[in-house]
Amino acid sequence: MNRSIGIALIILGFTLALIYFIGLVIAPDMYVGGIKFSDLLVRAAVLVAVFGVSGFIIYVGYVLMSSTKEISKEEAVKEYKESQR
Repeated sequence: MNRSIGIALIILGFTLALIYFIGLVIAPDMYVGGIKFSDLLVRAAVLVAVFGVSGFIIYVGYVLMSSTKEISKEEAVKEYKESQR
């Protein structure tokens, strides 16, 4: 199962790289749906990057929000000493 997913991801990566190479280097002036293919690829890359950064920020915010409350050093030392008994 993991091997087939790995092969699929490798194929996907090469396909994506090929599409970007064609769209940005070989045929940047080709039109797709009334939009230049190169512009469409750049827009998609920026959109994915922004969503990735936003998702990371949301995840960090969620982890911080849902983490346990802070305790003082004295309480932490007390809990540690009790756990060592």
